[in-house]
Amino acid sequence: MIGHLLRSATFATWSNLIARSIGPLVLLPVMLTRLETAEIAFWLLLSSIAGLQSVLDLGFSSTFARMISLAAGGATSFARPHDPASRSGSDDQNAALIAKITAAMSWVYARTTLCAIAILMLAGSWALSKPIAELPDQQQGWLSWFFFLSSSAFALSAILASSS
Repeated sequence: MIGHLLRSATFATWSNLIARSIGPLVLLPVMLTRLETAEIAFWLLLSSIAGLQSVLDLGFSSTFARMISLAAGGATSFARPHDPASRSGSDDQNAALIAKITAAMSWVYARTTLCAIAILMLAGSWALSKPIAELPDQQQGWLSWFFFLSSSAFALSAILASSS
């Protein structure tokens, strides 16, 4: 029973949600007692930027998933997806249409990732310049921002690519 629960996608989703919800509640009191005000402000700003990254999908993943599902069900067109006339007549998947959708996904997600990283670099660096200037160790602040950007680029490309 425990093994089945641990392999459950639903359990993993709920565990992730709980950990993401409780994590900041546990970290905040620890940070308030151990960090200076400037360090807390820097951490909160980085956390806010990280939270905004989830918005960068812009609804593409659900749209592409719906399109691939329709093509896998034999759709030949998306003009009227539930119209029987837009189906190939068989339950075979439309591999050519799936290939076109996948190519479009790659194109969209590559550009979305590049734009997001460029915006993060410019706007994020500007937004963090004052909080980093107030840190006791500014070099550590800029290094943290560099590693945050690097990991964000990696995470964004992985998140967006996992949808394709």
